[in-house]
Amino acid sequence: MKRGEDTARRLIGPGGLAGTKTVGRAGRVVSFLVLTAVPAAALAAPTALPLATIDDLTGAYQGAFKVEYRDDVSKTAWANGRLAYNPDANSVFIDSHLYDDAVAEFQVPEVLGMASDPTQLPKATMKQGFTRVLDAATSGNPQGIDELGGMAYINGELVIQGYRWNDVNGGNSHTTVVVRNPDSLATSVVDGYFELEGGGTTLNYVSPVPELWQGELGATHLAGSGGGIRGIQRTSVGPSLYTFNPAGMSGDSGPVGAQPWLGYTVDTALSSTLYSHEDSWGSWDAYNHTGMDSDFAQSNTLWTHISAAWFGFIVPGTRTFAVIGHSGMHESGGGYGITQWDGNKCHGTCPYDPNDEYPYVWLYDLKDILAASAVHEPIPYDYGRFDNRFPQGMPTAGAFDPASGKLFLLNRAATKAGDGGSPVIAAYQFQPADDPGDGPAPGADTPPSLAFTDLTSGPGTGLGDGRGDGAIVTVWGNDLGDDGGRLVFEDSTGAQHEPYVYYWKNADGTLPSGPANLFASHGMQEIAFSIPAGASQGAGKIYVEQDGHTSNALPFTVRSGNIYHVKADGSDSGDGSWASPWRTVTHADDTAPAGSTIYVHDVDTGDSSSANGIFWSNSAASSTLDAQFAITAYPGFQPSVTAQRAIEAYTADALVVSKMDLYASNYTAVDSNGQPTGPVIHFKGTYGIRSSKNGRAVANRIGDIPGGCASKTQGAIMGNAKWGTDRVSNFKVLGNEIYDYGCNGSNKLHHTTYMSVRSDGADLQVAPWEFGYNYLHGNKAKFGIHQFDQNDGCGDTTGPIRIYNNVIVDQAGAGISVGSQCDWSMDVEIDNNVLINVGLAADWDGVDPDTSNGPENGGIAIRDSGLLGTMHIRNNLVYGYSADGQARGGRGCLNLNGSEDNVAIEWRNNVCYTEQDQPFVGAGYRGDSKYDNVTGSHNIWHYTGSNPSEAVVPAWDHDHSTANPLLSVTGARVSVRQGAPVIDRGLAPALMTDIYGRARDAAADIGPIEYHGGSSKNLSDRER
Repeated sequence: MKRGEDTARRLIGPGGLAGTKTVGRAGRVVSFLVLTAVPAAALAAPTALPLATIDDLTGAYQGAFKVEYRDDVSKTAWANGRLAYNPDANSVFIDSHLYDDAVAEFQVPEVLGMASDPTQLPKATMKQGFTRVLDAATSGNPQGIDELGGMAYINGELVIQGYRWNDVNGGNSHTTVVVRNPDSLATSVVDGYFELEGGGTTLNYVSPVPELWQGELGATHLAGSGGGIRGIQRTSVGPSLYTFNPAGMSGDSGPVGAQPWLGYTVDTALSSTLYSHEDSWGSWDAYNHTGMDSDFAQSNTLWTHISAAWFGFIVPGTRTFAVIGHSGMHESGGGYGITQWDGNKCHGTCPYDPNDEYPYVWLYDLKDILAASAVHEPIPYDYGRFDNRFPQGMPTAGAFDPASGKLFLLNRAATKAGDGGSPVIAAYQFQPADDPGDGPAPGADTPPSLAFTDLTSGPGTGLGDGRGDGAIVTVWGNDLGDDGGRLVFEDSTGAQHEPYVYYWKNADGTLPSGPANLFASHGMQEIAFSIPAGASQGAGKIYVEQDGHTSNALPFTVRSGNIYHVKADGSDSGDGSWASPWRTVTHADDTAPAGSTIYVHDVDTGDSSSANGIFWSNSAASSTLDAQFAITAYPGFQPSVTAQRAIEAYTADALVVSKMDLYASNYTAVDSNGQPTGPVIHFKGTYGIRSSKNGRAVANRIGDIPGGCASKTQGAIMGNAKWGTDRVSNFKVLGNEIYDYGCNGSNKLHHTTYMSVRSDGADLQVAPWEFGYNYLHGNKAKFGIHQFDQNDGCGDTTGPIRIYNNVIVDQAGAGISVGSQCDWSMDVEIDNNVLINVGLAADWDGVDPDTSNGPENGGIAIRDSGLLGTMHIRNNLVYGYSADGQARGGRGCLNLNGSEDNVAIEWRNNVCYTEQDQPFVGAGYRGDSKYDNVTGSHNIWHYTGSNPSEAVVPAWDHDHSTANPLLSVTGARVSVRQGAPVIDRGLAPALMTDIYGRARDAAADIGPIEYHGGSSKNLSDRER
């Protein structure tokens, strides 16, 4: 390929990474990407491995933590941002304030955070304070090295690159030192400086070469750079790649050979357009002048003057060399000393649009690199924007450990705007080199499993988009692979149809799929397809065939009904068809008849001053369980609703809300301690979705209005039957992501979710609601999944409430709560849920967690002031609870409260894990009378310390274990290590699959995850 010709993004096809696998390593959850199939020849020829995609990298995200620290030597603020990872201690080394050239070590937190707000992330603890290293070398510092470059932990030693800030012509030759004993930074010998061949083109990153590639590349480690430091002549104008053997860094100084594989000069710069006017830089279009001249019809999208390559590594199980950094000027152009569009005068090079700078990634095919005749010939096969989770800081360093598959990326100064913040370190998980884990080995078949759909019925015609025919249905499941599988709709006559598929991908919250990131929590995939016109009306079913296996089937009924579209270029005077769409959702739900399906395209509803968003009050369109009324996103869009009350069915039944991005709160501001402040939008309540009888809330994403706080007496999803109007029967809450909802000062009566009957004396009997597959994280409104009732004649449900397969992380108040102050007689079934770091302070002052108002701070809280049924609590994991130092509220994996003594509690096959000496079963307000109401066995109760005074196993569990369950927890995902004591030691489970859709064995495991150890089992309809 000639430079400047056909250098647009080249996307790979179905040969990329296909899915995820979950395996265990001590102390962490490991959810990693694996190959669909690895040819046997690839073991001998790594060039036969597949290529990775950008989505593969971003989809491996596991969570993050922040590092904030200062001592007498330096501080973490105002740093360049450098990073190394020590897998032996699960710790990181990072650099100091850029003037101090020091290094410190910090412990990676056991539980990572999923919040996008850095203030809500867990904080790393200091292991070793800052020590200056650049002037400590045994050979002195003759070349005046004064800036820290890339770092890496190699064979128990810390290798550090360095450079002189004003060495613009690249005169520094000796750039590398080695801290021989990084366990003792203050006293260790520091050898160097060594001369690593490549000089300035190796300064930004060092990472290990996976063993599979060491033969091809002839070395154990790689180094490289690309922009990012002063003096463009001394670094590569595009990512570089050198390989070397650190064993050559012996003695105290000397040359170390390095093989160049990839690199660019100003004359051969990586650029997708040419611009001949920049004579001093050859034809490199450094400021994207071509884009400016052509109004960006042609634009340099590869590498500009502000591009920087900060970390490069070989993605395990692939032939991809991935380079992560930042870039910009691709969309607005730029220059030196220009005035930006917002009026800011730049003192260096910058883009015209202040927002035209972002994390970026370049993916190279190692086969191309090996075959190239010159180091500047290879061009990335894919490149573009990368994960921008923490926009206040850019990624400036990374560290990768092939043995564990862990990748860490340091986002410089991300804790606050400007350069004065401290770093946030994001964690990603890839396939470990040395761990078979808890499932089929790489390349083995894993049976697909379907979990739920958004729609359960709809027409087979009327869509009008020229691709599909009838209703677009989205299905979620596990181990569905890529779109090389077969999705089948079998109609009421048994005829099989292969419908048009809009997308088949990881359910990671990115377009074209819906906004709920269920890949992070459940490892799910998501498929959207259209019911074909040839399908006969009546009850049909959906299933997936993948690699010789057939999934379980989910029901779908083909029926008559209307389909409508809402688009930004539509008009409410149209008929709502594809060709003549409506403009507003308000007009659509006022106009569409019962049983209609409305697809919302590029239309957002409401704003931060709106009291109501979508308010469906068309009683004439009230629908039924068999023919629901749906408002859902069309594939490729994530329409938002912003209001104090985002979506409500007021006088109509059976509303389905699917794949909407919702922002709902009554306060629009909080103070520095997280207390709601200022006026409310409206005096009434606040919620994201209010339930409707026979309705569904499926795969929506719900949070506060940005900068605001929900604080009243409702929840992100809530419902009741007040005044005798049933709005809760059969309501299904499935696969929603609720995040960062509420604030420290949210009223204790406001909850993350809140379901009740509350029929105000009518004693209404309603069909039970259910919660399944939801992902709640970072929520500060009290309780995760909460059901509670009060007042005489409140009502009851006609069967058990089901709460299953939910993941709840970093939750204020108990993760799951059931309580009543009236006579609720129903049973509640709580199965297969994962609760991580729950029971945190709620309704507190933001300073002292023990100011929590009415704490109920355990894992699963039962408040019996009128519960008459049985709470069946089975195969759940509570991994950390009340870890913020609260001393009040009872705590406990099981938390008991309330003035009555009637409830029965079955606690079976659960795992309770704590690092604090605190009760496994705790009693809050008047809860101690219920200790003898609990029965159960086959649980694991594990305290990580010794000689506990409070973490004592309850006497009623006569068949238990206190052993370390050997579960791995990272972010929101969990896996089981080989030989863990949870394996095959449980009683028969209530559900036939685990939280990740895998079939339970006859000898069931304790907890929510079933260990398979390399076997596979097909999920037939009967088994499901």
